[in-house]
Amino acid sequence: MAAKTLFFLIGLAAGALAGFSEPAMAEAPSGAEQAQRLQSAVDAMQKVLVPGPGTVPLAAGAGLRVPAGAAFVRQPEAGAWAAASGYEPDKDLVGMVTPMVEGANWVIFLDYHPGGHVSDADARAWNADALLQALRASTAQGNAGRAKRDLPQLEVTGWLERPDYDAAAHRLIWAAKTSEIGDGDEPGSGNIHGFVLGRDGYAEMTMVAPSEEIASYTARARAVLAGIAFGAGGRYEEYAGAGAGERSITALISPAMPAAPSRPSWETLLRTWPFGLAVICVLLLVVLRIRRFKRR
Repeated sequence: MAAKTLFFLIGLAAGALAGFSEPAMAEAPSGAEQAQRLQSAVDAMQKVLVPGPGTVPLAAGAGLRVPAGAAFVRQPEAGAWAAASGYEPDKDLVGMVTPMVEGANWVIFLDYHPGGHVSDADARAWNADALLQALRASTAQGNAGRAKRDLPQLEVTGWLERPDYDAAAHRLIWAAKTSEIGDGDEPGSGNIHGFVLGRDGYAEMTMVAPSEEIASYTARARAVLAGIAFGAGGRYEEYAGAGAGERSITALISPAMPAAPSRPSWETLLRTWPFGLAVICVLLLVVLRIRRFKRR
C-alpha cells in the first residue's frame, strides 16, 4: 500500500508542476529545482500519512474520521506540498486527505477558520437560483484581482451540487460549475466545498479533481465531510453569544449576497493529473502535455 501511495503522490505532485504557470519573479527556480522541491515534499508526506479508517485531530477541538481508502496528511507537510505544487499560501490549512486507491484522481484540503461564530439563520430561507446569481456576480467582481495575479478569468455556469445544509449536524456542502472565460471547448472546472460550523469558527473542506470526474466523487466528498466534527467546548450549539460579531452562513457560498460579510478566498494555480508509467520520473513529467484542473 505504501508503494501505491508513493506512486500516486509523485504523479500528483509532478503533474501539478507541469501545469504550473508562475508569475514573473526576479529569479524563478529552474524546472529541475521545482521538481526537486516536489519530490522532497512527496517524500515528507509519505512519512506522515495516516491511512483510514482512523481518527485524527484537526484544530480547535475538531477531529476527522478518516475513511477507508483514504489517508490524512498533517501540517506542515501538507502545506509544503501545496506550496511546492503552486498553491497560494493558506494560513488556515490544517491538513489534506488523499486517496489510497489506484485510479482515484482527487485531493481534499482541510482548513480551520477561527474568525468567529457563523450564524445559520439565513439557510432557512435560501433560494438556490438567487445564490447562484450572487455567486456569479462575486466571481465576476473577483476577476480584476485574478488578472493582477496573472490568474485565469472565471465564470460560473451552474450548480454541480446545490447548497445543502444539514441543520442538525451544522454541515454545508455545495459545488459550482466554473469555466475559464475564452477557454472555448475546454471542459469547465468544478470543486466541491464543504463546511462544518463550530462555536467560534468553522472547518472547511475543498475537494479538487478533474472537471470531467468531479461529479463522480461527490459521495467521497460527503463521506469526508461527515467525518469532521467538533468536540465538547467547540460545538456550534455551545455558542452563548448574543449575535455581536456573528457572520452569515451565506458568505460561505457567496460574499456578494446582501449583508453577508466577505470571506477569505484561496485562489490557486493550475492543477493536473498524469497517468500511467510517466510518474516513474518526475523530471520527464514536467514536459508532458496534461489535463488541468483548479481549486477555485
